[in-house]
Amino acid sequence: MTDIVIATVPYIEFYLPPAGPAALKGHLESNGISCDTMDLNISLKKNFTDKTELNEVISFLTTEEYTIKSKSVQHKVDTMVNNWCKELLSTNPTWIGLSVFSRDSLKSCELTVKKMKELKTKLEEKLMNMPQKSVEELLKQSEMLFPKKGKI
Repeated sequence: MTDIVIATVPYIEFYLPPAGPAALKGHLESNGISCDTMDLNISLKKNFTDKTELNEVISFLTTEEYTIKSKSVQHKVDTMVNNWCKELLSTNPTWIGLSVFSRDSLKSCELTVKKMKELKTKLEEKLMNMPQKSVEELLKQSEMLFPKKGKI
């Protein structure tokens, strides 16, 4: 279990990763808080090796009104965001921080938060169909992933 995961979300230039998450990690760890960092921005380059697809995704992420025209590219984006959320949750963090470097990162942040909310809703639906003892155990685990209001 990790206290906090700090993730850099797309889009920023691949060759200029921001130093902020690493500096914050060093400060937190020097104060006894366990921290992981993740570079989700690099997943763009890994998932979209075709330059045309990559440029379309970058346009989508950095331009407010732009929509992806290709269904296959949209599917790859949806899968990528889903994988980001799974990766963020894999260390069972108490907190998740998304590093929004500029307005070019806002859409990625929005997509990630929307998917996290969807995952939370699925968790809540699962709770309704479980025996009480299992629900209590799952709630203890889920409080770390989705803190109640007032704990933030």
